[in-house]
Amino acid sequence: MRERVGKRTLRVCSSGTVNGSTVQSRLFRDFSMGVNVRKWHFSAILGLCGVRFPLACFPPGRVNSIYTPSQHAYTEQDICLPMNKRLFPAFLGVLLIFSVVAAHAQKRDRDDDDDDDHPALRPPALRPGEKTPDAAFSCPYARSYERPERLDGFTIRLRHGSKTPTDRCRAVITSPKGTVTAAAKDWSLTIDKISGADINGDGKPELVIAGYSGGEHCCFTYTVIGLGRTPQLIRKIQSRSHLDFEKQKDGTILIEGDESSLDYFLVPHPMAVVPKVFLKMQGDQLVDVSDQFQPEYDKLIEQARSQLTPADLEKFRSSRYNDKMFTDQLPTVRNVLIIVLNYLYSGREEQGWKALDDFWPASDRNRVRNLIMQRRGRGLLAQLNASDSLH
Repeated sequence: MRERVGKRTLRVCSSGTVNGSTVQSRLFRDFSMGVNVRKWHFSAILGLCGVRFPLACFPPGRVNSIYTPSQHAYTEQDICLPMNKRLFPAFLGVLLIFSVVAAHAQKRDRDDDDDDDHPALRPPALRPGEKTPDAAFSCPYARSYERPERLDGFTIRLRHGSKTPTDRCRAVITSPKGTVTAAAKDWSLTIDKISGADINGDGKPELVIAGYSGGEHCCFTYTVIGLGRTPQLIRKIQSRSHLDFEKQKDGTILIEGDESSLDYFLVPHPMAVVPKVFLKMQGDQLVDVSDQFQPEYDKLIEQARSQLTPADLEKFRSSRYNDKMFTDQLPTVRNVLIIVLNYLYSGREEQGWKALDDFWPASDRNRVRNLIMQRRGRGLLAQLNASDSLH
């Protein structure tokens, strides 16, 4: 039936039916959409797979059921929205586009662990009372961050940059002759306390500027600059987590950090197994010296072994990843990863892979071995042979 309201022709229609049965209110709640336009309430129900829903009409203020013409005397405020025959092809088009996008995203992810090959580096969510990772950085948080610091005849200043997030803070170096060199820029910057020490063993002092980006391209960049006749960029080190530069008893500088590329690896973030990495600089090269700290790794390995029972290992070795993705055995998975990864990162490759063969389900070993190698290839150890230049 049709009514004339002003310049609009409105169509009043009955509720939809499926095999002769009236559509019930639950279907209305699940599949219809109510819209208020000039106080006219209407709902469109899309019919798919041969089920025909011309349109459900209902009066203002009553949206808990579907009414038929015999149940309700319709007024000019009861609006029916006819089904446009072009909606169904458009709906199929949207589904097709979504399928193509999903397939493309899946194709880009080649490591089979439900993440991207190059995941966005985001800082972990803060708990109540926690501070941001760069809370101790000078620029822009400290009131006196623009106060110049002098080091071996050079003057280093942190300055306010632009409104661009990657240029909020800038570091500039002025040589004894007055030459100004732009050294770093980032969301926040600070001059590391190790600055002035011989970082790379060349007998000269170096400046270390720590930068924090946060956001999608998180997190830390450490710029190591030699202070010779002119400032010379020796190396940039990037890390998801904070790096500690510490002077050792022999006078060398040890760089300690976490292999955060293994965060969210096979277990949830709160259970993540993130091994320590120990580095030193020789010239412009990073050198892995983790094998010199094996006792620290062994403590973690022994603790994990003590928490594994024969029953846990037997159950785990007989499991299949495709059944429950080991979600019912996460503590066992974590302890096995602690053993394997700490052997690998302490320079004991043979023992690490043997532990994987001994403890991990045989049907899943090759997959996990490949994933570990991929993650190691995008972490701190991937920067061992890289080099940089100052522009």
